Amino acid sequence: MSSFIDWFVRWGERLVESIGYPGLAIIMFLENVFPPIPSEPFLLGAGFATADGKMSLPLSILAATIGSLIGATVFYYIGIALPEHRIRSLLRRYGKFALLGEDDLDRALAWFVGHGRAVVFFGRCIPLVRTLISVPAGLTRMPLPQFLAYSAAGTSLWSAFLILAGRLLGNKYEDALVYLDRFQYLVVAVVVIALAAFVLRRVRSRRRPDSVQ
Repeated sequence: MSSFIDWFVRWGERLVESIGYPGLAIIMFLENVFPPIPSEPFLLGAGFATADGKMSLPLSILAATIGSLIGATVFYYIGIALPEHRIRSLLRRYGKFALLGEDDLDRALAWFVGHGRAVVFFGRCIPLVRTLISVPAGLTRMPLPQFLAYSAAGTSLWSAFLILAGRLLGNKYEDALVYLDRFQYLVVAVVVIALAAFVLRRVRSRRRPDSVQ
């Protein structure tokens, strides 16, 4: 593990310790609004602090969950504010360059309506996805109480996992970061493979009528 990551985690630990639960909530809010900001060092830092008795484990999880929910709600309302007719207009005009059409939007919205609760719950445990998943929730007008309930469940689970990891591992936090890095690489690999399969399938489907003619 590089010295930069070591410094960053230690800095996160000191920051969380110095500003307490409100600071942890603010950090988690920023992580949801600006996905490049990583939450892992700060949650691990909160775990270190609970091991030393400087912070409470339940209150740390609660603060992290509240901050994440506020950030998620911002993108939820962005989804509500997005006019569907504008998205369809963009798809009609530019969708062909991305191999997308209105029928893809229809299928995606229908799928989210049918499985939105599970998507929101599990999506809160995946970096970057936890931010983006709020947009279709708003776009499909998922009821806000339902969105908040499943977001809170997923977020608290992820936050509790990282905080407990920091509490249990102590100075061996690098072990946790290694596994988290592997998990994130796995997620990226799955997304890349899925996108490649989608593009290949779409290109073949568009070539098939030409070959028949």
